[in-house]
Amino acid sequence: MSKKLETVASSSAVAIAAASTSGADLVIDDIPSVAPDHGAADVTRWYETTQEVSKSATELQTRSDKASHKMLAMIVLDAELHDVEFYKAEIKIQNIGLPQNKDALTLAMVCHMGIDVTHTDKTIKNNNSKALNRYVSAGRQLRTEALRDNNGKLGAFFDAQGVASLMRIIADKGGINALMKLHLEAKKGNASTDLIALDTEDLAELRMQRFADRLAGGNELIVGLGRRESEKSVLVEEEIRLTAAAKSAIASQFSFPPKDVKFLKELLAVGRCVPEIATNILVDRFDDPDDKSAPRRFTRRHYVFDPGGNITVSSILSDASVIVKVEPTGNLLGMPIEGHVAFRTQQVRSVEANLAGDRADAFDLSVEGATDTKNGVARIVLSSQAAVKDQDGKTKTVSMLVQQVYSNSGVLPLALVTFTPKSMIAGVDVLSAMKEIAAACGDAIKKTKPVKIAGSRGKLTFSVGKAERSINHSDVPTNFSLNVRADDFSAVSSALADLDITTGIALGLDPEMLVLSFQTTSASYSVYIPKQGIDGKRSDRFMRKLEPQVWPGLASTEGSEAAEAE
Repeated sequence: MSKKLETVASSSAVAIAAASTSGADLVIDDIPSVAPDHGAADVTRWYETTQEVSKSATELQTRSDKASHKMLAMIVLDAELHDVEFYKAEIKIQNIGLPQNKDALTLAMVCHMGIDVTHTDKTIKNNNSKALNRYVSAGRQLRTEALRDNNGKLGAFFDAQGVASLMRIIADKGGINALMKLHLEAKKGNASTDLIALDTEDLAELRMQRFADRLAGGNELIVGLGRRESEKSVLVEEEIRLTAAAKSAIASQFSFPPKDVKFLKELLAVGRCVPEIATNILVDRFDDPDDKSAPRRFTRRHYVFDPGGNITVSSILSDASVIVKVEPTGNLLGMPIEGHVAFRTQQVRSVEANLAGDRADAFDLSVEGATDTKNGVARIVLSSQAAVKDQDGKTKTVSMLVQQVYSNSGVLPLALVTFTPKSMIAGVDVLSAMKEIAAACGDAIKKTKPVKIAGSRGKLTFSVGKAERSINHSDVPTNFSLNVRADDFSAVSSALADLDITTGIALGLDPEMLVLSFQTTSASYSVYIPKQGIDGKRSDRFMRKLEPQVWPGLASTEGSEAAEAE
C-alpha cells in the first residue's frame, strides 16, 4: 500500500539549489519524479529504481561513497511511499528473514539491500546486523536533517535534484558513519518519544485565534461574500462557514508564536552556528583506542546564561569552536541571572523537535521552579492548547531544565576572551555570498581545507576550491587575509539563512577571527568564527574554558552527574 506525500513548502528550494549548484555531478538523470498527487505507477517506478540503485551500490566492484549515498537517499524516500505490510511481502518473496524492528525504514533497508539478519551463519548474521544498524541509524538522521531544512516536509526530494540535495546533506555531515553517530548521540535526548502530537483541527482554531488576538477591538478572521466600501472597510453580506480542512488551510498562513517561544526557537536555531563534530574521545573508555570502529564522542553545543542575562553558545570537548554571543531584548527565564546556568543538553533535542518546521506557533512557554533538583534553577515547559489528549483527557508537555554549569572533570563550555576586531564593516549584504560558498564546501569539509577570506581596497572575496564570490564595500581593508574552517563557515551560513534578520550584517575583520553581528526582533547576536591554522585546527587564542560562577544557594555539585555526561 502506498502513502501520499505532503505538499512541500517553498523554502525547500534553498536546499535543492544549494545541492545543484555545488556540483552538477550529483544531479542524477535516472531518478524518476513523484508528485504530491502521484499514482500507483509513480510509486512502483520509484521502488524499482531504488532496487536498481541499491543493487549497483552493494556490488563490490561498483562500491563508492557516491553510490552508497545515492542508495541511502533513495531508500529513505522509498520508506515514505510504502507501509510495513508492503515491505514484509517483498522481503518474503526474497526469502529473507524479518528483523526484530519492523518499522518501515528498517524493512526498506532489508528489502532493498538484501540484508539477512536471521542468517544461520553466526558471523554473517552479526556482520549483517551491524550493517543494518549502520544504515538505519544513518537513514533516520538523514530524514531528521532533511525535515529540519524543509519545514518538516519531504515532498521536494522526490526527483533527481531532491536526491542530489540529500546526497549533499550526507556529504556535508561527513558521510554515512558520521550520520549514524549523530543519530546515536541524538537518541540520548529521546527527542522522538517527547514529540507532542498536535490535533489538526485544534491547531487550526488556535492559529485563527492567535491571529484574531492581534487585531484591535476583538476582531476576528471572517470569510464571506460582501462589498469593499473603502480601502480598509468591507461589508460582509453572507459569512461562509468553513470546514475544518478549509480552516486549517487558511490558518496555516498565519504564524504568530508567543514572543518567548519565538525567541527560544531562534536561539536554538542560531546555536547551529556551532558545529557538533566527532572527537578522538572514546564513548566507552574501555574500548581499544586503536580500533577505528569504536564509537567516539561528539562535541556538544551548550547554551549558557551568563550572570546579568546575556547568553553564550559554545562547545564542550573542544579547545576552540565557533562562539555566539546573544543579548536578548527580554528575559526568557523571567528572573535575574545570578550565576552561570545552561539548558540541560539532553533535553534540548526534544524542544528542537517540537518547535521544528511550522510547529512553533502551536506552543506556549512557562517557567517553573526546579527545587526538586540539586543544581537546577528553573524548568522551561512547553505546552500546547492543540495537543492531543490521552484517554484520561490529559495533554503532554515537554520540559527543559536550566541548571548550574559545572564539571567534576574539567569538561566545560568555552568562553570568549575580550576581543575587538581590527576592522569593522557595517551593513554588508553578505548572506547570498556566504550561502553560495557554503554550497561548495563539501569537499573542503571532508579534506579539512579552509574557506579563504581576502580583502583588497573596496572588495572582500570569499573562496573555497574553485568557487569564489566577492562583495564590494568601501571600508574593506587592504591586504586582509583569513582562513576559517569550511565546516564552521557552512554551519554559520546555514543557521543565519533561517533567521529573520532585521538589520544589515556588520562584519568584524581580523587575522584571528571573523565576526558577524546582526539583530532580530528578539536579540542582538555576534558570531565569532576562529581562524584555521596550518594544521587544520581552530585557533584558541581568544578562547578559554569557562570558570562558572555558582548560583547563590545551590547545593554543591560534587558527586552529581557531570555536565560532560550530557
